[in-house]
Amino acid sequence: MVPPDALPLRFADAAVTVRPDGTFTARLAAGAHFDADGADLTGRWATSGGLLASAVVCYAG
Repeated sequence: MVPPDALPLRFADAAVTVRPDGTFTARLAAGAHFDADGADLTGRWATSGGLLASAVVCYAG
């Protein structure tokens, strides 16, 4: 169980690249209670009718 004060993924410290082809990548920092250096996420995004939708893929080791 993760302690309540743990920050599993620090979204504020993320390095995000958004591309006009509808793809993005993000590198998130891991909190102190995790062994990994962080999380590498990839995904797709699209807008329609003033809304933004995204789908994220996270590869597990």
